[in-house]
Amino acid sequence: MPTDARHRAPDAAPGALVRAAGGVVWRPPLEPGGAVRIAMAHRPAYDDWSLPKGKPERGEDAMQTAAREIREEIGARAAIQLRLGSAAYDTVRGPKLVEYFVLRYLDGDFAPNDEVDEVRWLDAPAAAGIASYDADRELIGTFADLPPITATVVLVRHARAGKRSEWPGSDASRPLSRRGESQARHLALLLEPLQPHTILSAPPLRCIDTVAPLAAHMGLPTIDAPWAGDELYAEQPEVSVTELMAIAERSATADLGGCAVVCSQGETIPGLLADLAGSTSDYGTSKGAFWVLSFAGSALVSIDRHSAPASSSKH
Repeated sequence: MPTDARHRAPDAAPGALVRAAGGVVWRPPLEPGGAVRIAMAHRPAYDDWSLPKGKPERGEDAMQTAAREIREEIGARAAIQLRLGSAAYDTVRGPKLVEYFVLRYLDGDFAPNDEVDEVRWLDAPAAAGIASYDADRELIGTFADLPPITATVVLVRHARAGKRSEWPGSDASRPLSRRGESQARHLALLLEPLQPHTILSAPPLRCIDTVAPLAAHMGLPTIDAPWAGDELYAEQPEVSVTELMAIAERSATADLGGCAVVCSQGETIPGLLADLAGSTSDYGTSKGAFWVLSFAGSALVSIDRHSAPASSSKH
């Protein structure tokens, strides 16, 4: 959590809502058949045991804040798997809302710092037993009730492109607008906390260019995925469902809890989500927005909508 104050978001005015983010960070059992372990942090300033969390830096969304705070507080690089819930309570500065995520531990070692002087990795009952706050105990209970998350798939709608009527070439070659390019750069930062190991894209150039900054940032290739495009989905929607489920299965095989990012289009995403969820809910997706799908084997555990990133460009 220590950071250069120039980059910290301004403190809220007294009485204004204070936002924060954190999570349940888990790692595998010490022995086969054992229980997964959860990180609990001791803060000497409050003499409490709690889930790691903290306030955002300027421009961060909740996922970025959670991943950064966990890295700074307990020294762990961790991958977000799903949104777990939130806790709202009053503080001396006003109401506070903390968003919590489930994160899979990847690597890193704890070193005492200004915020946290001790970290314990405990099974869920033991973690709940030392937790100082009811909200943390409830979140740990919610986590314990979840099936193991084996894979995460992110469905991204391509960023903004120029108007189709104003583009002289084929629609497949229509590029991102300046605003779309800005959205794509922001998406690379927003999706980093999920630590994707595979990036796929529908064939249109605007889809490929949407995930190009993420691919460069993560040092990954972009894999062609015709099944994620509107043209194939319109003809064979069942193929798209099968391919997405195969991506989730391969992600689990490669790395338990692994993440794949798929850039798709405006007609495919709502239909594909409705097919997967067996629901008629509104899955309309604005350009640059994305959905985080969390799987336990072949079961879809969570569908979480995320808004399109803000753009600094007005074009």
